[in-house]
Amino acid sequence: MSAITLPELPATPAILDRQHLIVQVKKKWTDAWKPVPYISFEGCEDHVAPSVGNCTLIWRWGQIKREDAVSFTVASPQDLTDWFVQISQVVASESLSMVPTTVPVWTGVIQPSTHQLLGDGSIATGADQVMTAYSVIHLLDRVALDKSWALPVGSSKPVAIDTMPMVNDKVGGGYDISIGNRSSNKYPSEYGGESYVFSEDGNAFTVYDYIEYLIVRFPPGGPIHGDIPISLSGQTEALQVITMPKVAQHWGTLKDALDDLISARRGLGYVARVTDVTNEEGGITGTGLSVHVFSTAAKPINIAGTMIPANGEQQVFEPGTRKDIQTINLTMDPIAQYERLIVRGKPILSCFTLALPHETLLKSWLDDDEDTYLAGDATTRASDALRHVYRLFAPRSTWDWWVGSAQHRNANPGCNANGVVTDLLRGPSRRWGYRFERFIPIAKAGSVLTQAELSEPLAWMQSQQNGKFYQTDSPPDDQDLPACSIRVSSTGLAFELATDPAHLIAYGHTDGAATLDQEPQVNYETMFATLAARTDQRLQVTSVLLQSFTTTRPGRTKTIDVPDAEAWYIVPGTVIGMENGSLKQHDGGMVRDDSPILRATAAIARAWYGTPRSTAEIAINGVAQDFPLGTMITTVIAGDDTYSVNTVVSTRSIQPSEKYYNTQIKTGYEDLDFPNLDARIKTADAVDTQSIPVRIPKTNPMRPAGRYRLVTVETDHLICTTWDGTAAGSDMIKIARPECCRSSHLAGFSKATEFIEVDPQTIVATGVPAEGEDPVSEVWRITPSYIEGESEIYAEPVRRGTGSTTPCTLIDTSKDRQWVMTFENPDDLIGE
Repeated sequence: MSAITLPELPATPAILDRQHLIVQVKKKWTDAWKPVPYISFEGCEDHVAPSVGNCTLIWRWGQIKREDAVSFTVASPQDLTDWFVQISQVVASESLSMVPTTVPVWTGVIQPSTHQLLGDGSIATGADQVMTAYSVIHLLDRVALDKSWALPVGSSKPVAIDTMPMVNDKVGGGYDISIGNRSSNKYPSEYGGESYVFSEDGNAFTVYDYIEYLIVRFPPGGPIHGDIPISLSGQTEALQVITMPKVAQHWGTLKDALDDLISARRGLGYVARVTDVTNEEGGITGTGLSVHVFSTAAKPINIAGTMIPANGEQQVFEPGTRKDIQTINLTMDPIAQYERLIVRGKPILSCFTLALPHETLLKSWLDDDEDTYLAGDATTRASDALRHVYRLFAPRSTWDWWVGSAQHRNANPGCNANGVVTDLLRGPSRRWGYRFERFIPIAKAGSVLTQAELSEPLAWMQSQQNGKFYQTDSPPDDQDLPACSIRVSSTGLAFELATDPAHLIAYGHTDGAATLDQEPQVNYETMFATLAARTDQRLQVTSVLLQSFTTTRPGRTKTIDVPDAEAWYIVPGTVIGMENGSLKQHDGGMVRDDSPILRATAAIARAWYGTPRSTAEIAINGVAQDFPLGTMITTVIAGDDTYSVNTVVSTRSIQPSEKYYNTQIKTGYEDLDFPNLDARIKTADAVDTQSIPVRIPKTNPMRPAGRYRLVTVETDHLICTTWDGTAAGSDMIKIARPECCRSSHLAGFSKATEFIEVDPQTIVATGVPAEGEDPVSEVWRITPSYIEGESEIYAEPVRRGTGSTTPCTLIDTSKDRQWVMTFENPDDLIGE
C-alpha cells in the first residue's frame, strides 16, 4: 500500500462561520427534547455497522460558579442513565426576528457514568461526572431473539414459540435441497406493522423478508424507552433478490442478525439513522429508526440478475471548492493488481465401475493366505489374520484412472478455464493416497436425488444358477445367493465385500479345501463394482485480470474458494443397475455441476477487483454534515489531478478545538466474502432430480430439448452436430443463439453508442452516450464462452421465429451464458 497526502491548496483568506452545538436529552422516545445547560460536549464519533459510535459528555457538580452567574451555587450529579441524548447544531436564521433552528448531529443512549473526584469529593470540591453514550445502533443490541412466530396448521393467527426453526428449512428428509418455510401471507404484529412468519406453506424467505420479520417482531424500545418505530430504507432492492439459505437462527440479538445478513463482505452495509415518521397524508408524526442499507460497489455488479447495485449516494470531492479543508490523506490499495483470478470448488467426484473381468479390479490377498484359509476350520477362517481373504479388493497398484473393458474410459476428467469438466481432458494425478468415497452420486432405488440419501457403493456378481447378474446387497428372494455390501477402506484405495462366511463368493476357488460348512454360490471373478473417488482436479474457473500475466510467470494470483461447489461426473459405461438380469449402464456425463456458481462468482470478482479504490481521511474545520455514513466518495479532484477512492464513509468524528469544532471523515471497505455470495446465485437445479441421474436442462415440456455438440460460433447462431454423449452426427445444424447472447442485446443495457464485434463472443463498446456523461470504453465477452468442439448445446424448436438474421428452426436454451464486462484495454483488441 502507498499513502498520498494531497498538496496544500494555495493559501487564501478564509473566514469560517462560528458554529455552536447544544446537548439535549429525553427519557422516552416520544418525549420532546430538552436542552441541558452547562453540560460539556467532549466529542463524538459514529460508525457504520457493526461498529458502535460513542460520545463523551462532562457535567461538573459541587460548589460551582457558572459562566453566566454572579455567585457560587451547589450543582448535584445528573441521573441520566438510559436517557436519549442528541448533539444538535444551532443554525442561525436569516432574520433576527426568527428563532434559530437545530439540526441533529449525533443521537445515542447514555450509559452509567463515572465520577472523577476533585479533592475529597465533597460538595465543596465536587467532581467531574463523565458520561459516555452509545449511538442508537446500540439499541438493536439490546433486543434478544429468544422466540419465533409460526403459523399453526389451519390457523390464521401466528403464535409465539420458544424454539428457533432453521430459516428456509423444508422437511423432506435425506438429501433435500428444496427450501422454504415462509408463510404465503403477511400477518400483523402486536407491536405494529406486519410480516411473513414461519409456516408449512413452503415459500422461501428472501433476506428482505427475514429482516422485515425481525424488525416487526423484535422492535427496539420496551418499557424503558417506549415504542420506537423502525423501518428499512436505502438500497433494500438488493435484499429482495437474495434468497436466504438454509441457516440456523444462531444470532443472539437483532443487531447480531443484521450484522451478518447485511455484511460489507457481501457487498452491502447498513447504518442506523434517525428519520421522520409520516402519516398517509405526508405529515410528520414523530421520529423513528431506519436500518439504512447501502452498497459498497462503485458500479453495478450484475450477474444472473441484480446482485450488487452501485452505491446510491455517491459524491465527487473537490477540496478546491471549499474553505474548510485541513488535510486529505489517501491510502492506495493494490487490490486491482492481481494478474490472475481462480475461483475453485471441491475436487471433482468421479464415479466409475471397476471389474475383475476387465482387470481394473484385483483380489487383494496372497495365495498363501488363501491356502491357509481353505485348510483351516471355521475358527481359523474367521480370525483377523485371514479377514481379508475373499473380502478385500483393490485396483492394481499401477492403476491410472482408466476404466472399461478395453480400459479406454477416462475416469479422471479435466476442467478447462471456463469450469467445463470434460473427459476430453485428463486431470493431474499423483497416483497414490486416494480413498473411495462412502457414497456414489446415484440415488437409492425408488427415490430422487433431491429427497433421498445417496447410494452407497454397489456391486454385482453373476449367479452360477442361471447366469444372471444380481446386486449383491439385495439378492433375489427365489435364489440362495449371499448378501454382501461394500465397506470402503479408510487406509487406502480398497474395499471389502462383506459376507459371512467369506468363501460364499469363491465359487470355483475352493478345490482341496477342508470341509466347508456352506458351499460357494457365486464367483467373485464376475464382480462389477461401482465406486466414487475424489480426483486431484478441482472444479475451477480461471480468469486473466491483467494482460501482463503469462503461463511461464504466474504473477499475483487471487484464489477464491467456494467450498460447497461440486462437480459429480459419471464415466460412460458405469454400471448403475440391472434390467432382466443384465447390467444397465449410464450414458455418462455430469450429474451435478456447480460451475455456473463459480463463473458467476468469477464475474463478480472481476468487477470487484477491476475497480481501483483507496481509503481517505479528510480533516475539516467545523461541523461537516455533507458526508453521511454510507455515502461513497468516488473521486477526489485536486487541481489537475484526479484520484480514485470508490469507498464509503465508514467513520465520522467531531471534536471540539480551541476555535472551531473539527470533523474527521474516514472511508473504508472490506474485501468481499465470495463464498457467501453463492446464496445469491445458487439454484436448486444444480442437482438433478432424476432417480438415475442424467443432467437435463430446464426446457418447455411441450417442446423437449435435443442434445448437440458445438462446431462453430457465428454472430447470432451456432453450427452444431447431433450428439448422444458418445458419437457426433454428420449433418451441420444451425441453432440460434439465445437473445441475451447476441451483440444486439448489449444496446439494451450499455451506454455505448458503437459496438465493434472483435469475434462472435467479444464486443468492444465505445462512444459518448449523452452530454455531460463520461466516454464509454468497455470490452464485453460471452461468459461462460462457447468452446468449439467441446460445448454441449441443448436446443428446442421455436414456433414464431428466433429473431436471428440467419434462418434457424432451433434455439439454444442455455440460461447460464450472458455478456459480462471485462477489464481489458479495448485498444489491445482494435487498435487506437
